[in-house]
Amino acid sequence: MSVFLVVGSFLTWRSTLGFDLRDSAYVTAIAQRMARGETPFVDELNPHSFGSLPAVPSLWLWHHIVGTSGVVLLGRLTFVVLVGLASVVAWRALSPHAGRTISAVAIATAVLALPYNQLVVSYNTTPQLALMVASCAGVAAVARGSRGWAAACGTSAMVASIGYFAVLPAAMVLIGSTLVGRALWVHGRPERAWVFSLLGSGLLVGLVFLGWLTLVPGWGAVRDSLALLDSGAGDRGIGVEPFYWHFVAGARLLPLALLVATMSVAIRWPRGVREVLLGGAVALLALWGGEWGPPGQEPTAGKYAGAVALALLVVLAPAMTIWLGRRRDRLLLLVVLIALPAAVVGFIATSAVTLSGAAYGAYAVPLSGMIVLIVLVLNAVVTDGGAPRWTQPIVFLPAVAMVASLLSVVFNEGPVVTTTTRLAEGPGAGLSVGVDSGSDYAAVARLVAACTDPGGGLWAPGVPGAYLWVDRSAGVPQYWLSPHEFTSGLRVLGAVGTDPACVLAPSDTSPGGQGEPLARWLDDGYERRTSERLRTVGEDGTRYALFEKLPDEEALRSAAAQQQLTPGSS
Repeated sequence: MSVFLVVGSFLTWRSTLGFDLRDSAYVTAIAQRMARGETPFVDELNPHSFGSLPAVPSLWLWHHIVGTSGVVLLGRLTFVVLVGLASVVAWRALSPHAGRTISAVAIATAVLALPYNQLVVSYNTTPQLALMVASCAGVAAVARGSRGWAAACGTSAMVASIGYFAVLPAAMVLIGSTLVGRALWVHGRPERAWVFSLLGSGLLVGLVFLGWLTLVPGWGAVRDSLALLDSGAGDRGIGVEPFYWHFVAGARLLPLALLVATMSVAIRWPRGVREVLLGGAVALLALWGGEWGPPGQEPTAGKYAGAVALALLVVLAPAMTIWLGRRRDRLLLLVVLIALPAAVVGFIATSAVTLSGAAYGAYAVPLSGMIVLIVLVLNAVVTDGGAPRWTQPIVFLPAVAMVASLLSVVFNEGPVVTTTTRLAEGPGAGLSVGVDSGSDYAAVARLVAACTDPGGGLWAPGVPGAYLWVDRSAGVPQYWLSPHEFTSGLRVLGAVGTDPACVLAPSDTSPGGQGEPLARWLDDGYERRTSERLRTVGEDGTRYALFEKLPDEEALRSAAAQQQLTPGSS
């Protein structure tokens, strides 16, 4: 358990670093929105909301006691608590079979492989943790014949599916693989009660969720929400090409290549395994040295922990497969059966729908079970393969690679050493951020404060972090809209009849650009109040302005008539 204490302490400290106005702020703002009583598919159209549900209880309590101050740090600490709970459950399932220490190391490595390097409760991290628990519980259920662990496997798999719909295929495959694994383990048909626990638990969770969808938002609202989201999705760039550019060619993997090369030399691998590892290291070094990737590729692309974990799996999997084929360890083959098919199916499904690509580590969401497996196999190679005793600490190196990533890349900031500005008030209170992020934080606070009618609604396309400053409903149907999708955003607003009192949007748009429809819409009914330059939005920063809705002619006539009826008015 000391491994978990070390990792928990590191994550607690790391959760105090960095702030961005987009990806991590967005999921916290959604949780804050639900904590105020707003409903997915009714008030917030995006199904990503369900991934933020575990953060709602703590944010609800905080909202009623404190308000919006410090809400971002609270959400991150809630994530650390969830990591601790998931890790303990997974460890209790796995440790009796794989060993106490190595199980803790494997699980710690899996929870450190964070998409976007963001410590938040989100549609990425919730299913990632749930699938890790499901994988470990599946191993315990098969090896022990435990109905309790079978129920834990089914429940966790369904929770992962609710948190992020794209992992539903992976969750179903994981449950099926667990069922097959039990049949192979007992050389016959699994016990009926065991099968009922595995399938019934997941089915029960699914039925409860479907019942909620039926009774609360209703299927009409769900259908309309998904239709609006589909019409406003923009160009996702689905397919093989984005994966190639963002991961295979665009990633910068020198540290990982050196790690693989070191491991291949230090360990007495079976014949053929070392050559596979060295070949993988050479391939990664070649990718590092080339000027690959699309124009505008971020310098941190491929350095996120989730991306490093994915590359680690790609490089080590062939060597581990060769080793397993020769040793035929029954327990490790069981883990392969449960984790590998789910990882492959989940990888395909998530890569088909994610907007960010592999460079940010988003594809690592369904791979947590495989990360556990790779560490277990690595440990078996070191301890059972006749390797020198001094090579045993190598099992910690994958976790060290994840920690190095989390230290070198704070999302939207840079290395941790650049986060020198302390935020003392507002939703980001208690965080240390970079100079540019600190400047943007203060600028957005001023822009939101310039809205004289916050109760009339605020729309902030491209900077959903602005909603964190709003202590009431923002009155818009969707918090996340890319700044490159203003047209689709206007379509969504028009479809639901929303006319916000204030809009926080780019103040300058080029003729013929994607922002031109928004500019025309603002010119027709809004007045610009104030503007600020946001340094971290866009390639070279973007100037955002607060626009306030002008009263229509009927409202002006009513106000004038009311003034005439008021005694003493002139």
